[in-house]
Amino acid sequence: MGDVEMPSEGLGEWTDPETGAYNFGSIDGEFELIVNAFGYETYSQEVTVDENLEALNIVMNVKDDNGAINGTFIDENTLEGIHEAQIEVVDYPRSATTSVSGQFTIDRLEPGTYTLLVEKEGYVLQEFDVEVKASEDKVFERTMKPKPKIGVVVDAQGTSTLSLKTYLTSRGYEVEQILYTDVERIKEFDLIFANSDYNNSLMPDKEQFASFIN
Repeated sequence: MGDVEMPSEGLGEWTDPETGAYNFGSIDGEFELIVNAFGYETYSQEVTVDENLEALNIVMNVKDDNGAINGTFIDENTLEGIHEAQIEVVDYPRSATTSVSGQFTIDRLEPGTYTLLVEKEGYVLQEFDVEVKASEDKVFERTMKPKPKIGVVVDAQGTSTLSLKTYLTSRGYEVEQILYTDVERIKEFDLIFANSDYNNSLMPDKEQFASFIN
């Protein structure tokens, strides 16, 4: 996706991310057209706008010092590659999907530090930073955790408070609200958050609490 501008006229348009096409109107005349795109050298061209102007086919050059990321995501338990994990470079027009073996490549990255957001149904979401140096081919392998089942006893009650269930669900966890009386269900969960509350009806008595934690 590129930013196409005609600075002298205050005109500009982002290219279509799929086709690279753009379109904006202008009065007749001689103008400088400038195109900027992440990972590419700035393109500049003098354009004559009149009734004879045809569509411009702009070819941009990749920057010489671009780097790339070559990574692999594997299941924490089976150590097998994770297929079709979605990787997004946060705030930049780059993304990838892992292969059957869990591998992916993201190229045309300018030197810098990037945040990768990794999502796959059935796994805990990952968000981490990767530094890419000039002309570097960054290689790494990371494990992903199959989503655990979380029990929450007494979640946030305030309307302005983000509930624990909402937060954990957004990070890829399976979350269920339970009560202190659900002793027989404890073994169903990988982890339980047990909280207190101003609602006394949800507070366990001493015997219930002892049974719950033991």
